[in-house]
Formats: sequence, structure tokens, C-alpha cells
Amino acid sequence: MDETSEINSYGEPNALKRQLDLCRQQILNLFDVPEEIQEFVLEMLSVNDLISCCLVCKRWREGINQSGVWKKWCLREGYDFELMERSFALMSEGFREEWGVIEAQGVYGHWRKIYEWHERLRLHWKNQKVMSRRILSSGYEKVVGLQTDGERVAVIRNDSSLTIWSIKSAAPIMVAQLMAVLQGHPILSIRINKDSVIVVQRKLLQVFHFQKPKYVLTGLKCFELGKNNEDLLDAFEKQGSKFSHWYFECFRAKVATSANWNPTGPVLYDVLENMVYATVSNSSEVRSWSLPDCEPSTRYEGLPPVAQILSDKTDLYLIAYCDEATHFLKYVSKTQSFEELLSVPGLKSFLIGYGLVVAYPSPGDVKLKRIRAFWNDRDMGLLRIRDVSEQVGISLYSPHYIAYIEKRLIHLWDPIADNVLARFLVDGHPYHCQLTFSTYALVLTDTSLQLWDWQKGTRLYRVQTMLNVKARPAGNLVWADSTRILTCMSHELEMLSFI
Repeated sequence: MDETSEINSYGEPNALKRQLDLCRQQILNLFDVPEEIQEFVLEMLSVNDLISCCLVCKRWREGINQSGVWKKWCLREGYDFELMERSFALMSEGFREEWGVIEAQGVYGHWRKIYEWHERLRLHWKNQKVMSRRILSSGYEKVVGLQTDGERVAVIRNDSSLTIWSIKSAAPIMVAQLMAVLQGHPILSIRINKDSVIVVQRKLLQVFHFQKPKYVLTGLKCFELGKNNEDLLDAFEKQGSKFSHWYFECFRAKVATSANWNPTGPVLYDVLENMVYATVSNSSEVRSWSLPDCEPSTRYEGLPPVAQILSDKTDLYLIAYCDEATHFLKYVSKTQSFEELLSVPGLKSFLIGYGLVVAYPSPGDVKLKRIRAFWNDRDMGLLRIRDVSEQVGISLYSPHYIAYIEKRLIHLWDPIADNVLARFLVDGHPYHCQLTFSTYALVLTDTSLQLWDWQKGTRLYRVQTMLNVKARPAGNLVWADSTRILTCMSHELEMLSFI
């Protein structure tokens, strides 16, 4: 009798053997089970284990590389979801050609390629491997600052000229050049809003709108008033009669409400839905104009002294100082008025983003130095309070991290979990910290530009600079996202790309 026929009266040996054979077959064919079970098993493995499993056989290699487990590893590594969505458009030609051959063989899946692309990008950042270096030069005058919305960058030169570049692609394209109205006066701030550029010199707010092939001046708003400002009136007259009436309108407002104007305060402004909202610091009046024609819209009066104008994608906010407290007001469109949402003791500045509203000490604040994080919702509930000794810079980053500087120490704080994710000491005096790719942070000090791995608390490299950080806000000297750095280190705007 052969082995397969040797059974007892209950048939147990053959039944057991069939079950064992079935189990062995299921184990050897993991990728025949539903995808949910596959991913549940594969999630327990490290990346190195997954790569080792690819060596078992062709079936395993194809199954693992096609698995959605790589998407979860991208999220575990902290890769930006928006970057993952557009990573295929950013892949270099060489990378696409290499992976196109593999894709034609039907081996590698969508998320495995995205993971590999991010890993290469991580190594490029870590090893300072710049794939392209471009000087955005268009004149002989030195570059003193920059401003960008991520798609266009405005290059500020010391002769009050601006050059606008498109940086949507790997090869920047010069869009146009323009000259600010007050020649010889520094440009204090710039805001790019679609096809409009808003420029402030002294207390003169200028609006330029792009009409191919150049930017055209479409609005002038003067907030610098008084009889000793004849040079401003001359500048208006040089632009033609189209703008001269704005100066006199502003002058009449000064006479009517002189107590509301602070002759030494800076111009405050922001843009929301093609509307410019502007005032002077400590004024109790805010004005709005439409873009790009700059026709006057509304004047909001009777406000407490305004210290900040902020906006997110949907709402407009005012920060006002009154009665030794800082008040946070939100614009209500139904009533066309501002409604107070919360009040914080002392002189505070605010940041808005990623579902949070953050209040932090301003210069001259004599109250307890604390960072307060609130939920950005209807109730504005207090989320967390963190005591600080002092700070010179604070920023909000995705998903909800707060980076702040105390002397030479940089902290990365998650207020939702109330957890300090990182704390590292930099050499030199830090002025600006910006999270770039994954766990990397770009730090600008008084002497150098440094890249740190904030998760490990280690500096990857340092580049000496000659930037006059105290002369301009540090955010106007360097900017970075997940794939590139824009910097004025060489007195020319330089774009370093890691892809």
C-alpha cells in the first residue's frame, strides 16, 4: 500500500496531510491573499527586510514592489503629501528613463518609485549634492533680498529695482523687470499675488500688475503725510494725473483723523481674494482696495490701534493693542465689521496656519513670556501654553509644528501632542529656521547657512556667508522648500536645486 492510502478508520493521516499541504501552499503564495492582509503582514517589516524579501523569488519581488506598503513608509518618513502628489512631474529625465525601463518590465509600482525618488532626494540634501546651480542675474546692482510665493520670485536690488522670475520649472524664466516709484529709497516689503506685485517704500504702497510683456503701475496709496513730504508729491506727479488725487485724499484723511495716524509706524497690509487691506501701525482705520485696478472698496473705522494684518486662505484678521493686552479680531462679511475672538495679556504677535493660531511675545513685551497655541475654529479654544525665556524667530510648519529660537537653541514643538520633537544648539546667532525636506532644517545665523537633521540633532554641513542679517528680515534673505534653496549669499540670487 502506498503512503497516501495508509489511513485509519477515521481518515486522519490523509486529512492532516492535505491541510499541511494547503498551509504550505498559502505560505509560499502570500500574494494570493487579499491586499489588506498582504499590507498588514508587510507593515511589520522594515525597509531593509522588505528589500531582502524581494530576493526570495520573482513573485515576491513583484508583489512587494507593487504593494501599497511603500506609501505608508513615505508617510512614516515624514515626506510631504503635496510633494508626493507632484513628485512625478519633478522627477529628472534621467530618473524617469531609468525607472521607465523597470516599469516596462512590470516590476516596480507607483509608490515604490515615489519612495525611491524621495530617498535619493534625501541623500542629495544630506550630501550637499546640488543637481543644478543657477544665478538669477539681470543687472549690475547687488541683490539685497527676495520674496516668493513658490511659483514666482521677486529679486530686490539696492537701486530700488525688481526682477520677477518664474521658478515653477527647474529652469527659471525671467518674467519682467520693474522700477519702484521712489528711486534711491529701499524697498521695505513685497507681496506677490498671482499677476500682481505689491511694493512698499517708506509709507508708499505701490501695486504693479502684469500686462504682457511687462508690469504696469496700477495703484499708489500714500500713508506718509505732512508738509515735509514734497518728494512724495513730486513722485506722484511724475506718474501722471491718474495717481495724484490719492495723495490729496490721504492728506485730507490725515487732517480729519489726525489722532489715528502714527507718523513713525510702518505700513501694514495683506491680500485676500484679490483685495488689499492696508493701514499704518497703531492706526484705528483700515482701508481696502481691489486688485488689479486698485479701486477703493471699504474703509473700516473705530478700531483699536492695529499692530498686524493677517490672512489665511479664507479669512482676514487684525491684531490690535489696547489696555495692556493684545486682541485678535476676525472680519465678518455679513456685518462688514471686525469681531474680537480672543484677548491675550501683554504685547503679542500672531501666526496663523495648519489649523492653529499662535501668539508669541513681541519686542517690548513685559508680561510673562509664553507661546500660546489656539485651535483655529469658531471657539478658538486654548490648546497649549509654553514658557520661553526669549526668542528672535518663530515659524509654523506642516503638519502643525512650531519652530522657535531661544538665544542659540532651536526648538521644534508639537503643541497637539505637547511634545518637543527636537532641540539643538547651533554655533553663531540664529535668526531664521526653516524646515525643508523630511527631517532637515535650514538655519541662517549671523555667519553661516547651516543644514541640520533635527530628528538626530546633528549638523550636516555649514556654508559661510557675508549676509547682513540685521539689515533686513532674515526671511527675505533665504527661502527653501523640499527640493531647492533660494539665497542671496553671493549678492546675486542663487537657486540651488537638489532634483
